[in-house]
Amino acid sequence: MSIFGKKYFGIDIYDNSIKVMELSGNFNSANLATFGSLDLQPDIVENGQVVNQNLLTQAIKQALADAKPKKISTTNCIFALPESKLILTHVKIPKNTDPKNFSKTILEKIQETIPFQTKDLYFDYKIVLTYKDYYEILFTGVQKEILDGFINSFAQAGLKVGIVDFESACLIRSLIANCNMNDAYAIIDIGGRTTIATIYDFCNIRFSDNIPIAGNEFTQAIITKWNLSFQEAEEFKKTYGLDPMVEEGKVMLVLQEPIQGLINAIKKDINFYQGKTGRKISKVILCGGSSEMPKIVDYFSKNLNIKTELGNPFLKIKASNQISKIDYTTVAGLALRGLESKPFESGINLLKNIKK
Repeated sequence: MSIFGKKYFGIDIYDNSIKVMELSGNFNSANLATFGSLDLQPDIVENGQVVNQNLLTQAIKQALADAKPKKISTTNCIFALPESKLILTHVKIPKNTDPKNFSKTILEKIQETIPFQTKDLYFDYKIVLTYKDYYEILFTGVQKEILDGFINSFAQAGLKVGIVDFESACLIRSLIANCNMNDAYAIIDIGGRTTIATIYDFCNIRFSDNIPIAGNEFTQAIITKWNLSFQEAEEFKKTYGLDPMVEEGKVMLVLQEPIQGLINAIKKDINFYQGKTGRKISKVILCGGSSEMPKIVDYFSKNLNIKTELGNPFLKIKASNQISKIDYTTVAGLALRGLESKPFESGINLLKNIKK
């Protein structure tokens, strides 16, 4: 179910793949209805931005055609952008601000910190915490030219984009079963190009950092050491990972340098947040392609000294099909939003403030 009775499916686009998912049931009892994945050739999407709109349109059509076990039943979709392409920040707005000037006041604060005009943004915001004298606002924005490339491709593929979310919100929706005001979690999404570190506290996103150390750098370390192809190095990474007992720990030793750099960056983020708020991070949740490397959970737990676990994006979804779940974390969060009673209002929507 959805706003005005519409049905939605989730579609997630990375530089190297497209994933689609449609759920049935409701938000509290969701069933996997249809899903699919398509590899993207280079130079279609690069660094989270459309490079070849026509080829992307063709790829979207192919991903929809390949979805199994049945055809996706709607043309209404929910899409997400990666943090690397967004302005994602928190601002404080006085509680006595005139409601008529609320958006204007927020945009004036944002304009002070960005090198381009807010009129060139699609944006949305939400109140995440209320204090005695001010509101803490989560602001999310994207340059129009970046989002327009995707929206135009969707339109050419015959799809209607109703909601544009962002990646961290999708991860939280799929990985965290229930909100607990007493706990603060760090969600670490280890992608190909970047790692997104998100702190979820008081049932809201309180902090997000885009760290330029991720899976491709791990793979490159193996390539440099043994002169392997990218595919061979990926297989080494996935097979041996950080297991000190396999191949005499040789792969682990090669991976340690870039992974220790990542852990140091995560420690810095966690220490900053804990120091600023006095809140303790109680758990780290790993996701993203490289999170399935052998022994990475143990390695992070030991080096961060915080309980660490591999995320399960199907906590709220029943699925009889065999599916590599961790690869579908973001799109599962998108599809789950489509089952909200009021998905248009249940989170950030970068299309909300578009003047029609």
